[in-house]
Amino acid sequence: MPSRRTARKDTNTRRKILGQEAGVENVAPVLENVDGKERLQVSIHTLQIAMDCRTRLLLRLAGLMDIGLPPPGSYVSMVAGSWMHKALAAWLTKEDWKVVLAPYKTMSEELAITEDRRGYDNLIAIMTEVVGRYPLARLPFEVLKPEISFVAPLGVLADGTPVDLIGYIDALVQDKRTGQRFILEHKTTGKLDEAFTRRFAEYDVQTTSYMLAAETVLGEKIGDAWVNAIEMAKVPSSDRKCNKHGVQYEECGPMHVKQAFIPARRTPEDLEEFRARALDICERYVLPVARALERRGPSVSTRTSRDGKFTGACDYCEYSRWCLTSNRSPNALNGMLKKAPQADDDRLRSGLVKVEAHGN
Repeated sequence: MPSRRTARKDTNTRRKILGQEAGVENVAPVLENVDGKERLQVSIHTLQIAMDCRTRLLLRLAGLMDIGLPPPGSYVSMVAGSWMHKALAAWLTKEDWKVVLAPYKTMSEELAITEDRRGYDNLIAIMTEVVGRYPLARLPFEVLKPEISFVAPLGVLADGTPVDLIGYIDALVQDKRTGQRFILEHKTTGKLDEAFTRRFAEYDVQTTSYMLAAETVLGEKIGDAWVNAIEMAKVPSSDRKCNKHGVQYEECGPMHVKQAFIPARRTPEDLEEFRARALDICERYVLPVARALERRGPSVSTRTSRDGKFTGACDYCEYSRWCLTSNRSPNALNGMLKKAPQADDDRLRSGLVKVEAHGN
């Protein structure tokens, strides 16, 4: 029986890159000899939720959402960040990023955030300044492929269940001088400070996981990354005088936009540490919860451990209205929680899946 922390490659599921053009065209790897074989797929967010609370994990794996909650602040930030990612991807591929961002104008009006730092007008102001600072020809890298999805094998659990890491990388890029390929990740934040920079440069777990995934799928060393960090602060535009620049804010506002390309590096030991820890989390938390969901359905969430009471996850959990306020009422489960929109491709869904092999 395989060791639960094994890091050796699952030879029956070796991935190939679609198109074979230096890994540039991979939308999802081709699987070999896995017809009908059940696998456990996890994103980095699934692993983090597993450490927060098993009840929250089960409801997430079940694809449920609370239909009665207004959009929380974290949701608004996520939506704004998502649209910023789309605009950045368009800019890097020489598309008209303003056209791409245009639908967000209506959405920000519907969310009542037109004057907010996450509103459409402020995103336009931030993007205009970032694009103006960095003409594409002057960037030290060229974009090979934006918005790449991946399915990367992590290892095998004690019962023989193969585990895959799934997710999206913002871009695969190539250094213009050395020819080395590495990943580029866009990150928006409310505050771009030293702590934020240090986190992504040294230990951010999502960045680490994406480096490991890229190395696994591409079959080459990807120990470096660039993190394009952008502070989503309100760009000042009043007629008040700026103490720093000595002119009105409406003149110097764009100069207050904070952005930085943060170089991130991980050692082979860092990547293997992540692999071992991820497999441990899958063994202890994700697989048992996924098996319980598979056998008994979402209703088992009325009896799973509410770890969030101890980890603090209840403070921001999207299921707290049902879980705490209604005390996990079985009758309220179907009324308050409904299926969330799902990706059409099971290859990018966390949980237990049966993967059908594709032709080579």
